[in-house]
Parts: sequence; structure tokens; C-alpha cells
Amino acid sequence: MRDHAHLADIVARLRESNIDRIFVIGGDIHHPVGSFADAFSLLVGLEQFGHRFNAIGVAGYPEGHSSISASMIDAALRQKARYASEIITQLCFHPETIALWASALKSRGIGVPIRVGMPGAVPRRKLARISAKLGLGPSARFITKQHGMLARLFLPGGYHPKRLVDGLAPSLASAESTIAGFHLYTFNELRHTEAWRRDLLGQLDGSDFED
Repeated sequence: MRDHAHLADIVARLRESNIDRIFVIGGDIHHPVGSFADAFSLLVGLEQFGHRFNAIGVAGYPEGHSSISASMIDAALRQKARYASEIITQLCFHPETIALWASALKSRGIGVPIRVGMPGAVPRRKLARISAKLGLGPSARFITKQHGMLARLFLPGGYHPKRLVDGLAPSLASAESTIAGFHLYTFNELRHTEAWRRDLLGQLDGSDFED
């Protein structure tokens, strides 16, 4: 995003296309290439334009980030929460970790609804490759921090989206929880993921999915 003029052009094009939901994320580049240093500054710019989007999502990191300190992530999320209607999490395969993280956010006064970002029906080998590219496993140290996540993807009984759904079911059912549903990352496996989603919705009552 080069500057405010570029932002104004993009907002206008989104309006013309009747797009009313956006996801604002800073990315991992070390030196900004334009006027907006991070997602927060872009959110401020959108507010100045009177954007009229119905929903704005920002990123959440239940297991932290490989190159950003926890204190920086917490400070940034507190800033962004004022402009956001939902928090969409980075990939995390541990429901207990997600639930504890959501509860901790709420205790700190961040009550924005959370949608848990989760892969859909994605082959495990492809998922492991994508996870590494997303910064979930760029070094042995971070892979260790993830409790051998990438290795476990290849084991029998490894990741399957239904297990994450089942593990978070108590949080979804709790009126005290800010976990409001799921956001499916298809990673170009759109047909398989949509088929899985429809099949699961046929088995569940009242669950909230979006992709």
C-alpha cells in the first residue's frame, strides 16, 4: 500500500465491487514500502476515509509469532481492536491453546469476537509446506516451540479439521467465550474444503462457519 491516494483508490474499487468485509494484516516485511508502517496505521487511514465496511478483521496469534515479540503483538492487538469487528487467528492446531489465549485477551479488556483460522480439507504434506512458508516453522527453535507440530502432521491421526472443531465446541457453546466461529483457509483446496464444510454442517446444529 503505497500511500493514502493508493488506499483511497483501493477503497473505491472495493465499494464498486460491493465488497463490505475486509481483513487487514501487516505482513512480515521488515521495512515498509509505503506510508503505512503496519496494520494499525492502515486501519487509522481507513477510518479517516469513512470506509463504510461492515466488517473488518485483524490478525490474532494464539501461539505467538516467530519474529515478533509477545509484548509487541499484545500492544498492536490492543490498538487494532478499537477498529476491528473480528479477530481472525493465525493457524494453531491446539484447541486448548486457542481457548486459553482467547480467555486471556478478554481478561485484558479485548472482547472482539474471534474466528479461529483453520485449514480446511488440505492434504497434510501441503499443509506442512504452507505452514513453514507462513512463519510457523522457519527454524528448529520455533518448530520446537510448536511442540513438533510439523512432524505430527505426517503421523497417523495427525491434523484433521474436525478434531479442532470438536476441541473448541465447549468454547463455542459458552456465553462467556469470545470465540464466535471459524474462518477456513482453503489454500486452493476450495472444492474439497467446501464439500467437507457442507458435510460437517449437515451433522452439526448452530455452528458458525465462513470461508
